[in-house]
Amino acid sequence: MFLIFDNFNTLVPELASSSSFAPISNATQAAKLPLSSVQITVFPNCGICIGLTYHHVVADGRTFNNFIKAWASFSRLGDSSKVDVRSKPSYDRTTILDPYGFEAIFLKEWWKRISSQGLVLLGPSYYNGHSTNAVRATFLVDLAQMEGIKNWIIALCNKGNEHIRYIYRHMS
Repeated sequence: MFLIFDNFNTLVPELASSSSFAPISNATQAAKLPLSSVQITVFPNCGICIGLTYHHVVADGRTFNNFIKAWASFSRLGDSSKVDVRSKPSYDRTTILDPYGFEAIFLKEWWKRISSQGLVLLGPSYYNGHSTNAVRATFLVDLAQMEGIKNWIIALCNKGNEHIRYIYRHMS
C-alpha cells in the first residue's frame, strides 16, 4: 500500500523554530528551546497514533529508539526491576566529566552558528506548504517471503557483489 507522505503531516507534532529565540550573549545566559513534543491522535474505533518529535541535541536515532523500547518495556511490565538491565538507557549527564567547561563553550558556539545561519527545526507546517514528492509504503511480509528475501540476498552476496555483502552484514 502506497500513501502520499504529505498526508501524514498532521500526525507529527510541532516544535518551535530556533529562529524565534534570542541568541545567547554570554555563557551564563540561558536560552529556552523546546526539545521534544508528543502528540496523540485518536482514531475512533480504529486505534491511536503517537507522534514524537525531538531536537537532535536530545538524542540520535538509536538513542531515541532505545528510550522508546525501554518506555514500552516499563509500561508493559509495570515494575522497573523486571526490565532487562541491558535495555535500560542511562541519561545521567554527570557520567561524563567536563573539568574544563567545554559544554558551555560548545553550546555557545552551536547557538551562534544556528542563530547566524537561520537554521530552524522543520516541522509539519513547513512541509504543508512544500511538497516532499515522497510516498510512504507498508508491506506485509510473512515468514516464508522473508526467508525468500534473505536467500536472494545471500545468493547475491555469493556472486561477489561486495556492496550487497556490506549492506547485508549491517542489516542482519
